[in-house]
Amino acid sequence: MKKLIVVLLSLITVYSYAQKAAPTTQDEYTYVTKGLKGQIESGIGVKAGYKLIDFGKHNDGGKKVMDVYGMFRDGENKPCAIVLVVGPEKAYLCMPTEDAPGNLWDSYLGSLKVFGTDLSWADYYLHKLLMRYAGR
Repeated sequence: MKKLIVVLLSLITVYSYAQKAAPTTQDEYTYVTKGLKGQIESGIGVKAGYKLIDFGKHNDGGKKVMDVYGMFRDGENKPCAIVLVVGPEKAYLCMPTEDAPGNLWDSYLGSLKVFGTDLSWADYYLHKLLMRYAGR
């Protein structure tokens, strides 16, 4: 449980650092978690009005793989969501904006089970990512 809290606080810190866009909407959350993977894999790409910016990739040489993207609305310079693509099965998680409705954060918390019981590798990587952006 302590590891989960540390990872959540780390993620919130990373996300809060670069945050002040309009809140993530339910439609955006659903799109990331249910529709984005299919569109990317079929070659369609991101739906009109959005773009993904690569924030970094982590691969420890085994099954622990995580790609981090910022999802931006057209014309905005702050992400409306952070997309985490986790594991070899490529589970798509959506980290909503800090001020998104609480139910989206509850859904995000529930989705973290994809990391399993050992969250230290994700925590380590996200701290490195935070320091990369803090140093800019």
